Amino acid sequence: MLRHQTLKATLDWSYAVLSAEEQAALQQLAIFRGWFTATAAVAVLAVPNPDDIIDNLVNKSLVAIEPGSDGTRFRLLDTTSGSGTCSVSKIS
Repeated sequence: MLRHQTLKATLDWSYAVLSAEEQAALQQLAIFRGWFTATAAVAVLAVPNPDDIIDNLVNKSLVAIEPGSDGTRFRLLDTTSGSGTCSVSKIS
């Protein structure tokens, strides 16, 4: 139980230090289950410079990236999407 509390506290801290745009993007990306393309992400993101925001979230290890022959795809980390940190209920 303590490990789960520590993980949640770490994720909550990671979320709290994001910019407002990054927080909004992470919440909006929570609609995806599994992998998604940059095109799909940009289509749902209501933030300025969505490509830059996605790159920021990847650099902060909150979104995973996988380059492939069909193009690059992304996904929220299981710990991030399952933590409630980016739950749809937090969208303003």
